[in-house]
Amino acid sequence: MIKGIFFTDIDGTLIDHYTYSFEQSIEGVELLKSRGIPLVPVSSKTFDEISILMNDLGLDSPFVFENGSGIAYPEGEGYRADVAGGGIEGLRDIIPVIEENTGEKALPLIDLSAEEISRYTGLSVEKAELALKRRASLPFIFEKRTLLTDSEIGVLGDIIKKQGAILTKGGRFNHLLPAGAGKGEAVKKVVEFYGINPEHLFTAAAGDSMNDIPMLTAVNKGYLVRKHDGSYVENESMFHVTEGTGPAGFTEAVKDYLDYIMV
Repeated sequence: MIKGIFFTDIDGTLIDHYTYSFEQSIEGVELLKSRGIPLVPVSSKTFDEISILMNDLGLDSPFVFENGSGIAYPEGEGYRADVAGGGIEGLRDIIPVIEENTGEKALPLIDLSAEEISRYTGLSVEKAELALKRRASLPFIFEKRTLLTDSEIGVLGDIIKKQGAILTKGGRFNHLLPAGAGKGEAVKKVVEFYGINPEHLFTAAAGDSMNDIPMLTAVNKGYLVRKHDGSYVENESMFHVTEGTGPAGFTEAVKDYLDYIMV
């Protein structure tokens, strides 16, 4: 008998990038539940943000927060959080290196007010406050633009590695992570947590952004979910690209995945 674990990004995959609705992903969520397959969110969101979503969706699996900088494992009636790195302040010290190499003013998320984050993301002020409760990673944008280009991520990433950190980006923010973190490494740790013989396990993951690529690479079947405009990130030759966008693409990925396993 083959067992499964399904990992998923949240923004732009499990929930809509603009409305934050998970209406179109519910079918996929319920299909996994009916087969007894754990659904493990893997996101740049904070522990507090994902905890609420887990409750809303009725999930009791582990989850990965802050792009793999932290993993929450079920324990008792709550969660035990394992966090990587030495904290946010060490990552803040790298911001001047980024500014020097881009010639632009960088704005760490934690330096913005909840009201400013709300205007930028469309989150309510209350939810924006939860986004500020970061434990191990540092999202940032620039004063005159938001995201770094893919080529900039590549060049700057090599520089940042020498500073003991990782540079990546999601749908709204660039992210500094502690060395050794990341979605791919977190996926491997969650698989170890379940302790299933690899010969009897078939894992999958769905995501829509560059920071999801390590997660998609770490599983048996990776799904690139199309963005709202129908586009998708590079590396499409390595992964299955969904026809649907956002949450609809997530449900499509789940249905395709279920064809691969017998539970």
